[in-house]
Amino acid sequence: MEQEHSSKFLVPGAIVVAGLLVAGAIYAGGGTAPSYNTGQVSRAVELPSITSKDHILGSASADVVIVEYSDTECPFCKAFHNTLKQVMSTYGGKVAWVYRHFPIAQLHSKAPNEAEATE
Repeated sequence: MEQEHSSKFLVPGAIVVAGLLVAGAIYAGGGTAPSYNTGQVSRAVELPSITSKDHILGSASADVVIVEYSDTECPFCKAFHNTLKQVMSTYGGKVAWVYRHFPIAQLHSKAPNEAEATE
């Protein structure tokens, strides 16, 4: 009977202890809100100009030019590729898509060779 009585308070007690641990962690962390991006750019980034050596789909003089830096082995880059194909099919002549290799050898050992092979 006593074991039934103590197990009755086990789950609520664990919840209270977990809540105290979370509250303690928040208090120990200072409880400050995370800093958010203010929208101000600390420095401008200069991209290389588009040249005839770039891989361009669409007109380089289009109103909107999307420059994609991509790693051939990156799963996120592959997913984004489908998004860009959709943008091109929707906006066709108004958008240019410039592809530039950006192999990340530390993550994808084959990427540098694949980038070179696709040139």
